[in-house]
Amino acid sequence: MTRYFNIPFYTLGGIRLWRDVAVREGWKVQENLVTGSFRLLDNNGVRRIRAPERQCLYALQSYFEDWEIDDTQKEITLLIGGLMHHKGSFAKMAKRLESDGLAPVTVCTSSFFASPDDNARALAKLLGRLPKNITKVNFVTVGSGAFIVRKLLSSDYKWNENIKLGRVVMLAPPNQGLHILQNKTIYPFMKVLAGKAFNYMRPDMAAKMPLLPENVDFAVIALDMKKGDRAGENNTDGLVRVSETKLKGMKDFIVFHRNHLSVTYAPEVIRAVASFLKTGRFLKNRKIDKIPDTFKRIMAEDAEADARAEKLTLKDLGVTYFKATDYSRAP
Repeated sequence: MTRYFNIPFYTLGGIRLWRDVAVREGWKVQENLVTGSFRLLDNNGVRRIRAPERQCLYALQSYFEDWEIDDTQKEITLLIGGLMHHKGSFAKMAKRLESDGLAPVTVCTSSFFASPDDNARALAKLLGRLPKNITKVNFVTVGSGAFIVRKLLSSDYKWNENIKLGRVVMLAPPNQGLHILQNKTIYPFMKVLAGKAFNYMRPDMAAKMPLLPENVDFAVIALDMKKGDRAGENNTDGLVRVSETKLKGMKDFIVFHRNHLSVTYAPEVIRAVASFLKTGRFLKNRKIDKIPDTFKRIMAEDAEADARAEKLTLKDLGVTYFKATDYSRAP
């Protein structure tokens, strides 16, 4: 097998230039979206091989066969970031999901150099290359990563028919586009920063994006930096308005008082993500329809603290929760 010259060394994991085309137990085959080259990274982010795609895929398979490593995971959760997110951004969330048996896998998509359509096709190819033992896949997206999953699940991309779709959680997604693009000062800055994902962030283009199919069990977490007794629809996390995150068909919706950059690190957000992926609800041990319109509470780790939260007043709490019947008014 012909290989390019390579010195095994640590990499940044492919923050901006690289896109994952295959993943397995922490190992990744990545494509450089500028040069078109490929590489194989181990589970510590060390580059092991530089070679054409087919040879990298063969080397990945051979490694697991030669060392007789058995894939034991049956359910995995793909973590798909936005423009500036990388493996480190999901470190705390991945640790929690790993402890819950949800097997997180951070996927590099490089939204700057590739459009959501291109990334959706690449993600479908990645899913098709998953080991046969994987039977269920969940998705957690941040920011513009939601566009990739919306394109993937609403298009007729063929991937492993043995894989069942689990649940989807969107964190601060600009599902309705970004109002701040109306600002003539911010517009050119965002156009440079967002790259090929920029057009999909415009409200007129976001409105043309396909909705998720009715059978997809998904939920949305919005952020609101303005603390108060009621969450305003026009309040923002510094980038996305609360109202802009909503999407028709969502099964659950919650607003946390955080800024956009802290969404993957916030403990209450991480707990909510894990709860929905496991139970289909952000709040445990309660029926969604019985929760008041603007009931606020603290996301609690244990049942005793959860019971105490019932007795707290709105001023004591920092989370706004919208009941399921409000979702019918989502755009």
